[in-house]
Amino acid sequence: MLTSYLIIFISLLSLYEILILLFINKRLAILSELVLVLYLSILIAIYSSSILFIILFIYLNIYRILNILRGFKNNEYKKLIRTSVIKSSLRLNILILLISFISFNNIGQSFSIRSIFEALIFFSIFVIIIFNLTTPKNIKKSKHIHKPIHYFDRDLPTVSVLIPARNETVDLEECLSSLLLSDYPKLEIIVLDDCSVSKHTSEIIKNYAHAGVRFLAGNVPSNDWLAKNYAYQQLLDQSNGDLVLFCGVDVRFSSHTIRSLVEIFKTENYSMLSVIPKNNYTKNVNFSTLLYQPLRYAFELTIPRYYLSRPPILSTLWLIKHETIDKLGGFKAVKRKVTPESFFSRQILLSKKKYKLIKSDLSINLQSFKTSSEQKETAIRTYYPKLHRRLDLVSLITLFEFVVFIMPSLIFIYSILTSNLMTLYLSFFDILLLILYYHQLIRLTFDKTIIKYRLIVLFAVLIDIYIYNSSMIKYEFGSVYWKERNICIPVLYNH
Repeated sequence: MLTSYLIIFISLLSLYEILILLFINKRLAILSELVLVLYLSILIAIYSSSILFIILFIYLNIYRILNILRGFKNNEYKKLIRTSVIKSSLRLNILILLISFISFNNIGQSFSIRSIFEALIFFSIFVIIIFNLTTPKNIKKSKHIHKPIHYFDRDLPTVSVLIPARNETVDLEECLSSLLLSDYPKLEIIVLDDCSVSKHTSEIIKNYAHAGVRFLAGNVPSNDWLAKNYAYQQLLDQSNGDLVLFCGVDVRFSSHTIRSLVEIFKTENYSMLSVIPKNNYTKNVNFSTLLYQPLRYAFELTIPRYYLSRPPILSTLWLIKHETIDKLGGFKAVKRKVTPESFFSRQILLSKKKYKLIKSDLSINLQSFKTSSEQKETAIRTYYPKLHRRLDLVSLITLFEFVVFIMPSLIFIYSILTSNLMTLYLSFFDILLLILYYHQLIRLTFDKTIIKYRLIVLFAVLIDIYIYNSSMIKYEFGSVYWKERNICIPVLYNH
């Protein structure tokens, strides 16, 4: 009977959350919610004999409270926020109800700590084996044809290289210098000064005018545009190429990069290509350098995205037909999307045309110079929007990464202390699989084997968990800056 009352109480709390968002005073609502959640947590702790379920219940309630708090932000988008909060509240409460039902019906009482740990290890091993199978397969798919057709100059399409720049210094100079070494015969280079605070950026661009680089003074975007996308649209409007190539100032071209990409593009009749560059910060490869980018690649290359019609994409450099991007509505169709290239690649696949993410090699020789701090900023800027700004998804991914990547090490230590050989061998095997998985990502990122840093994977996953939650908190309760502009409002309220 008590179990039924608790389940009913949890269900009513879910309904109460919706009511307080719509009708009740802010301070009273937050205070009453905290009191009810605390009271319910105490009841769960008293009447549930499973520590595991108690921990899960408290964990999900932390996100439940954060979800309620974000519903009372004082800004002009209250209605949109509350709609998102209500949806997340329902999803979180379904999970909490499920956990409570399992706990109150004593389903978990018959399992010992050892059996729970064994189940977690087997689950982790299963997942890591899948990752170790899918990742090399997806990396292999990113390899391009090694002998594309060589075209005469007269048969090559015109290419517009479009670069938005804001508050840039030496990176912009090095990018343009490498670009001007290109042997591509039909090249247009346009650089937009995206309302830089100082005049230095425009001066750098104008210094290359004698070499044919076109300078474009950017306009201030309206509130319904993300600044970078508005800069892209201005560049697109001024471009004349059959193909348009978008890139950031952190990339470095070789003399044959553009010709190689265009020949691959034309030979395979692609509508769009994006490129995984070699990260050339290898001269300073250290502990911090390896913490961010490899797992960002994992997000794109571990999941079989092509089968989901959500292909892997990187914003470092992407090449697309001018007519294709125009037909898809240009950047007006993605005014507030942090990764507009993901929209275009998905629409191309859905229309049965060809898109591919390819890895740079010696024939392309595209390099990226991005520091660990820049990688961290990029991750914080993109993680939460990639999860469709869903707080409940952050909670699930955090839990998933902890169970799959962190728990094996904790169980390994526990097994040593308790002399449990079964879980000791299983957790050790699991850790080896995890190191193998991360080794593949490191090799993809830096195009070299870095043996001494293989064990860094545990720290990298902890950092990844931190970034997911930091990205969520910064977007919901703070500020996320992109080139000294706060992008929280346009990103969060994309729809």
